[in-house]
This record gives sequence, C-alpha cells and structure tokens, in this order.
Amino acid sequence: MALLQITVPPGWTVIAGKNQVRAVLGAAGNEVAARARAMIRAGSRKHPSLPGEPPRSVSGKLARSIRARVWKDGEGVTIRASEFYALFLSLGAKGGGGDTRNRANMVMARITRRGF
Repeated sequence: MALLQITVPPGWTVIAGKNQVRAVLGAAGNEVAARARAMIRAGSRKHPSLPGEPPRSVSGKLARSIRARVWKDGEGVTIRASEFYALFLSLGAKGGGGDTRNRANMVMARITRRGF
C-alpha cells in the first residue's frame, strides 16, 4: 500500500481544520482517479493489454467505475473501481471468459452469471 508522508520542517507550523484536510485529500484522490481513468482510456482497443500495463478500455465501464472516497475520520482517501471484474483484471485474468475450451473460463462465467 502506498502512503503519502508529509514532513514539516522545524520552526514551521501547519494550521488546518478537519474540513480543510478532507478537502485537500478529496482533491488529491480525484486527481489520482482521473489519472487512472485516463491511463485506461489511452490504450488501444484492438489489442489486449500486456502484463504490467493498464487494462484496455472496451466498453468504458471500468474507467467510469473508478471513484475516490475520503475516509470518515478525514485521515485518508480510498480510490477503487466498483465494476465487478476490476479485481479479476488486477489479479491477471486471462481469456476474458469467452474461451469455452478453457475449463477455468467456463467456471468463472458460471460464477459471474449467478451473481456471486
């Protein structure tokens, strides 16, 4: 997990209320989410992504599902994709569920149709 560390030099003072910190974290989270959406949309639609590259955008649902959310206590922000297949892509899904000769894809297609 990547963390942002802010160091204040000796002699300096930072005065910020909880609402100001939440606003700054929200803006930073929105910038990260926007950059992630741009990276997904920038790829070619004709070729699958290579390992280590962002996934290619086919329908645009994955890019639209990326959201930033500030924690309730205001001390952090979470950026996540809410589309159901986002975790499959991040773990390295292969085949896209369309290859019925591969038994693993058939099992995955069955699971996603049931809604589990």
